[in-house]
Amino acid sequence: MRVKISANKNGNKTQLSVVIDREGKWLVARVPMLGLATQGRTLKEVKENVADLLKLYFENPHTPKPELQKLSSLDVMLTTVTVVVPRGALH
Repeated sequence: MRVKISANKNGNKTQLSVVIDREGKWLVARVPMLGLATQGRTLKEVKENVADLLKLYFENPHTPKPELQKLSSLDVMLTTVTVVVPRGALH
């Protein structure tokens, strides 16, 4: 998936790929392009938390950030791999 960037009066509007999966009782949201992650108990909560995390990330002048051109050229792929799980390996 390619990142989409467009300029507006407040800055650059960017869409980033976010991967959300379940770990126990938590939903974990990861932003692979930036190496960021957060969690929440509900889908609504984890989406709000990742939005807040990204806002803080981009507003903090001390956090190293990729160049805009490099960010726009990164790709994230989601794929599946078929494996044989031996009988009895899963509980």
